[in-house]
Amino acid sequence: MSTLTGLISSGGGGGGIEQDNYFYLIDSSTTFSAPADGVIDIYCIGGGGGGGYGYPASAGGGAGGTAVKKELAVTYGDTFTVVVGSGGAAGAAGGVSSVNSNDVTCALTANGGGAGVGGSNGTGGSGGTGSGGDLNFTGGSGGNTNVNLSNNTLSATGGGAAGLNQNGFSAGNMRTRNRSMYGGGAGLGGSSGAYNDNNDFNSGNPYISSGGGGLGAGVTSLNGSATGGAGFVDPVPERLSTSRAFLYGRGKGGDSVYNSAVNSDGEIGGGGGAGWGNTNNDAASAGGDGGMFAGGGSSKNNAGNGGLGGGGGGGSTVSANFTGSGGDGLVIFMYNSLS
Repeated sequence: MSTLTGLISSGGGGGGIEQDNYFYLIDSSTTFSAPADGVIDIYCIGGGGGGGYGYPASAGGGAGGTAVKKELAVTYGDTFTVVVGSGGAAGAAGGVSSVNSNDVTCALTANGGGAGVGGSNGTGGSGGTGSGGDLNFTGGSGGNTNVNLSNNTLSATGGGAAGLNQNGFSAGNMRTRNRSMYGGGAGLGGSSGAYNDNNDFNSGNPYISSGGGGLGAGVTSLNGSATGGAGFVDPVPERLSTSRAFLYGRGKGGDSVYNSAVNSDGEIGGGGGAGWGNTNNDAASAGGDGGMFAGGGSSKNNAGNGGLGGGGGGGSTVSANFTGSGGDGLVIFMYNSLS
């Protein structure tokens, strides 16, 4: 059984069921049996797409799709076959998640997010789609980017975020002419910062953007420091220590600070901030990992991974070894009432 800390903070991997007061987070394929009579909601989320890699531009991966079954009556012992899609490695799409049952009417499918693409231009991976649910949502896409090849500029974008109650937010596009640009990952409540001005011929330090937060969008910095998108906290602190924390409080997006080893990771639901440093492979150049369901930030080196629950990985302008992986998919069984 995975620990709750591992499930929430991991950008991928895991393996097991985390149970808390008739609330179940499942991050690996298994058979689930209803532990009691009652009414449940089921969330099925596909794996996030891996970030792209390439020179001089690269884009983030798309988030997994979501299918939601609402108010399903179950009886003790009803079984569900659960398949959890893996997050995509660099340049690879996320896997498909599904929930099916022969005991009750349930056939949910959540497709994985597409991979980001790098090269002369960066094309963000598309978000996965959901089907079979009472509600079906499309994951957010990775950001798009382009560069001016004649000026040796570099550019990459972050990964998209999954959607739980709406279509997921996409990572912001990053486009200019004479500067390098690196974008953060999208959050549950907003896109990462964006910049779109092909008529901007100014030169100087790179433009960087922070991750989207659980409540609002990230921002783009023109001077080297960008604060992550806003989060919110539930007024009942006790609920934040449970498995249902993401329903009650969503964290802020990761900050981005030029050439500084700040922690750029997003909190629960917050996208990772972009990274950029003068020295290759050091902490100052790392993009932040996305929090649960959110996208990873891009970087020249060490792009951030997408968060558990289908977040897209951040893009890198170096190689697959430095590109963010997509977050693994996730299935949630949540009792609303007991019979």
